[in-house]
Amino acid sequence: MKLNIKLLIAFILFLGFNLALDKSSLFLVSEDEVFSSFQKSYLINYDRLNKSLDTFVEKNRSLSIRETFHANEFGLDESSLNKGTSYFIYEKDKIIYWSDNGVPLRIKNVFSNDEVVRLRNGWYQVVKVQEEERIYIATQLIKHEYSYQNKYLEDNFYKGFGISSSTGIEITDIENNFGIESSNKEVVFNLDFEKFEAYRSNSTIFLSLFSFLGLLICYILFVKSLSKN
Repeated sequence: MKLNIKLLIAFILFLGFNLALDKSSLFLVSEDEVFSSFQKSYLINYDRLNKSLDTFVEKNRSLSIRETFHANEFGLDESSLNKGTSYFIYEKDKIIYWSDNGVPLRIKNVFSNDEVVRLRNGWYQVVKVQEEERIYIATQLIKHEYSYQNKYLEDNFYKGFGISSSTGIEITDIENNFGIESSNKEVVFNLDFEKFEAYRSNSTIFLSLFSFLGLLICYILFVKSLSKN
């Protein structure tokens, strides 16, 4: 009786690992599928970022510096920070408002026309609106990239993009087949799947090994049950 229970447990484990191996297609999707999904998410986020900046400008254009901080003290909209979005106002080349001091925006980024910028801690989408002496800026986190990592600092994509952190971002004059296009149909960066491939391969090997071990245990227990009969 005990042997039959062990056999049943081993068989359930075998089925479980095989199911996990099958469902691992969630991260075993092809590079083309990952790229296509990311491209769509990129454009959707960029469009949302433009609209959110328009709302921000409308709300703050007539306010003084103190009034701007007070008006946005409890958040610009309830989910801005959760969406990885930050806002800035520059006036006469000086920053007068920021919603997040964790985005190391530099003065050269303020006056460039780049849709994507690489800052000290990662990659960001950037949109701007200029009205007289004020420049309003909204940034959207794409991926954090730190010079070193620990339990607090990890190189992760913003969750809205739905892509493995093992995928890299690079800007190069040599375009691969995974160039992400801006709203103007210009390639802003390339996705690098080299580490993603290694991660995917290791995950498959791991699950396959446990599936094999489960099958082996089932076989051993089955043989023992026959010998006892």
